[in-house]
Amino acid sequence: MNITTTARDFEMSRAIDSFAREQLDAMLQPFSDSIVSIDVFMKDANGPKGGIDKEVLIRVHLRNRQQIALQSTHENLYACLLYTSPSPRDI
Repeated sequence: MNITTTARDFEMSRAIDSFAREQLDAMLQPFSDSIVSIDVFMKDANGPKGGIDKEVLIRVHLRNRQQIALQSTHENLYACLLYTSPSPRDI
């Protein structure tokens, strides 16, 4: 299962990168045979202004050529990643 992470409008820390990868790997490991890759896109819409502006888009590419896309917005990037992470019922 190949997981790529991309940050836009901010510099991604190793902690955020590791958190996203570990969270997705733990949740989706039982389905790894069905998953080709996972793309995680993170964005800080308002920059240093603050507010509810952290956006996460997760795309899961399945072996049957289908895609699952999940998106959420939150003021905290860690919480946003948790809310956006796919659950087993999504696969």
